[in-house]
Amino acid sequence: MLGMNDNAVELNNLYFNYPRRNVRVLSGVNMQAPRGSIVALMGGSGSGKTTILRLITGQFPVPEGSEVIVDGEYVAKLNQKQLYKMRRKLGMLFQFSGLFTDMSVADNVAFPLHKHTKLTMSTIHDMVLLKLHAVGLRAVATRFPSELSGGQQRRVALARAMALDPHILLYDEPFSGLDPVSRTIIAKLIKDLNNALGATSIIITHDVPETFQIADLIYLLWQGEVISSGTPAQMSASQEPLIDQFVNAKADGPLPFHMPGGSLAKDLRLAR
Repeated sequence: MLGMNDNAVELNNLYFNYPRRNVRVLSGVNMQAPRGSIVALMGGSGSGKTTILRLITGQFPVPEGSEVIVDGEYVAKLNQKQLYKMRRKLGMLFQFSGLFTDMSVADNVAFPLHKHTKLTMSTIHDMVLLKLHAVGLRAVATRFPSELSGGQQRRVALARAMALDPHILLYDEPFSGLDPVSRTIIAKLIKDLNNALGATSIIITHDVPETFQIADLIYLLWQGEVISSGTPAQMSASQEPLIDQFVNAKADGPLPFHMPGGSLAKDLRLAR
């Protein structure tokens, strides 16, 4: 079951349709995340980024004919026990942090350690302080998430994501809803922690400036397909209209404002 390559995550010919929806979400996506790298999956809303994250973590079944390989293991071949074991190699930073509001900062970071290890309370206490120190928030260990700013909450969530020293870190829109200074801080932390842990990071995002500062490799998705991939420098230099529009945030270009569909006049007549 183990793959013999240097990719921490690999997607081959990945297709996906949501049940009850006659729309193809992913159409033959191929992607590699080399070990030790920071890889960004970018694209507009609805391009399939978060669906890929859910397939990597085994939240959705991998369709027949597609491959999702995580740390050498084929996700489709894992039973429930094996899947849970594989997930312990992953650290997840949820969009908008996902902290437990009725727990202190320290208890939030300690949660995965209590659930997945048999460490003593004193060891967990020390590890929590070390993780919080790494994100610059050891001083707020006894506070609750509601007492922190959005940027501070995101940093606590990052400390929790790396509590088990994961091989692979997954970030779902880590810069969303943050002010410019907080976005810069989070970007620097992602880069520094990836290097310190020797981990591989996959970032789901549509925020260009912060991502281009730290990513080693970028995949640009549009309507469920990878339309381009390369380094930030290669993407910035591209003259392809769709890539140029996305990277430079241009209002006019091939990326449409409206979702594909029938005419407005026809829809209005049907609604009468």
